Amino acid sequence: MAKPEKKQEEGAPSWMVTFADLMTLLLTFFVLLLSMSTLDNQRIKVALGSLRGSVGVLSGGGQPRDGRKEIARTKRVFQGPAELMTTMEEWVQKQVNTNNVSRDFIQIGHKDEAVFVSFDDSLLFAPGSTDLLPTAYPFLEDLGVMLAESRATVEVIGHSDDSTPIGYYENNWEVGAGRALAVLTYTARAGGLPGHRLKFSSHGEFLPKASNWTDEGRARNRRVELMLTLTSASDRWFYGEDRVIRPEDEGKGTKLGFPEENKR
Repeated sequence: MAKPEKKQEEGAPSWMVTFADLMTLLLTFFVLLLSMSTLDNQRIKVALGSLRGSVGVLSGGGQPRDGRKEIARTKRVFQGPAELMTTMEEWVQKQVNTNNVSRDFIQIGHKDEAVFVSFDDSLLFAPGSTDLLPTAYPFLEDLGVMLAESRATVEVIGHSDDSTPIGYYENNWEVGAGRALAVLTYTARAGGLPGHRLKFSSHGEFLPKASNWTDEGRARNRRVELMLTLTSASDRWFYGEDRVIRPEDEGKGTKLGFPEENKR
């Protein structure tokens, strides 16, 4: 006698229903956990602030408790140099096209967060002199306007060769300083640069680009450089939140700290 065929149940097997119920409960449980949790943005910013100086992007010097404020201030530091470099390249091309300035007399480069612009001394000064040539006025005026719009901090650095200085200068530091100050003063007044964004210095003969044994090398060493940096968190960190900037330094027509009776 043949066994009766076992009647198959319709639908999914019973174990699959139980398994599906279990997965649904687990999913509900984890969704509930996620909905009850909150991300503490403040702690995240503080943690990021503690990495300042250790990841090569943000400048050093901050503490974890100050991370929120310092990150907000450093945004322009690591985003700006590329844009500033592009702006300077466009400015140089403009001088070549409109003011007949040779591209060989201006070099542009960058290091870390700073953009450097180097001018050969023959473009700016007569041999041995610290007085600007009249032919330098047009492009220095354009330079001042461009720098004012860029909001960069500007350091003008004078360099010389190892030749004995002429005139009343005792050493080449004085020659480099005199030339840097001449460029800074004219450019700042032409563009209305605020005084707190400006400084000048001199390396004299002690940072040459080439050998001083040849005329060509000495000519390369006689130069004026601009080091452009964008305002960073270190400014406020060093000077403090209460640093006072004089009202006349906040825009066009800066007085640069020169009293009216001393103007010539």
